[in-house]
Order: sequence, then C-alpha cells, then structure tokens
Amino acid sequence: MSITYRGTSDFTLQSEEPTSAYNDLPTIAQVWKGAATAFATFWAARAPGTAFSGGFIVERRGRNQGMYPEISLTIALPPDFNFYSVAPSMSEQTTSIGRTVTTSSIFENYATVEAQRQLIFQAPQLVYSYWASGRPPGPRFTAGSTGSPVLLASLTVVKAGQLETGKKDTPGPKTKTYYGNTPSVVNSALAITPTAKVTSFSAEPIIRTPWYRCQDTVSIGYWSDF
Repeated sequence: MSITYRGTSDFTLQSEEPTSAYNDLPTIAQVWKGAATAFATFWAARAPGTAFSGGFIVERRGRNQGMYPEISLTIALPPDFNFYSVAPSMSEQTTSIGRTVTTSSIFENYATVEAQRQLIFQAPQLVYSYWASGRPPGPRFTAGSTGSPVLLASLTVVKAGQLETGKKDTPGPKTKTYYGNTPSVVNSALAITPTAKVTSFSAEPIIRTPWYRCQDTVSIGYWSDF
C-alpha cells in the first residue's frame, strides 16, 4: 500500500479580523494563501468592487512568492440602512417674492403697484444623515424641523403700475422703498407663512460599493415658492 501526499493548491482563508473603517463603513481584513499556480485565478476573481464575504472588496494586496503566495483583502461590510442621525442647526437664508397689488393709496392716479420684497432670515433646520443601498431618487426625510424662522431684514420696493382709467401721470418719483413695515395692503399681498421644506439633498457614492451616504436638510423658513 502506497501513500500519496498532495499539497494544497486552492487558496484558503488563514485569518480574518476587523480593521479600520472605510469611509465610515465597518470592514474586515482577510489573509488567503494557496499555491502559486492558483494565484492568478484567485487574484483576478477578487478585484476591488467585487461582492465577497457579505460585503465588497475595497482593497487588496498580493505577493506571489514562496511556497504559499499570499493575498490580503479588505472588505467593507454593509451599514445599518435603517439607522439615521439628526443634527439641529440654523442657517441664514434669503428669499424674495413679487406681486402686482391693486391699490391707489400709494401713488396718486395709479390703480396698481408692482411690489417686490426680499427677506433675510435665520432658518431652524434638521440635518438627517443616513445610508442607502442604492442611489435614492430623492430625500428620505421631508418634514420634522421645528421652531420658527428669525427675521433679520426686510426690504420692499414698490413701483407704480397701471394708471387709473382716465387719469394722467403725475410728477414725482414712482418708486418707494420700505425697510421693515410697509403699507398694510402691500404687506398682506407679500405675506409668507413659515413652512418646512427640503433645502438640501445629497447622495455621495461610496467607491467600490453600490452604497450611498446621504444627507437631507429640512428647514423652516419664509419660502416664496410655497
């Protein structure tokens, strides 16, 4: 009876342990060893960006030397896609609104005025940070911010519009500028109710994985598009 000794040819896992995060993702480091004849095949099948061991390969190193060549892999594991964090903050915002206002009380012989208001304010906001398994079509969070905006400055410019029927133009300036308070009819026409909206949305791809790091900002402010 003869005994035949066969050497190891396939690459086998030698060690696995957690390692430093990759773009805030949990990772593991693996070391594989096998025969030199299997090195090229194993190396080609483990390119960065390849799904492997429950995650995606983000780094690899190889040394095709000695009796048992070695390949080291760093694998990014999936994050908790249900987890999110929220950070409150304030941001300075500017908005403007324009209206044609029917009034004859501002410019003599004019039936309408063209009014334009610009507001500068501090908007309370919530910044949501989370992970997505693929590119999201839009923000996940669209509400939730609390508080009221703080008005910092208000500038309203009113220009004469349409003459009253049968009336003629009168001498004098046809533009008035108001800082703060304005005539009540103009103030009512240009009033804006504070509303929450998404003021920022970002989805940054995590290289060598199909995942995204996302951020939604929901702010309460005087938005002219509501």
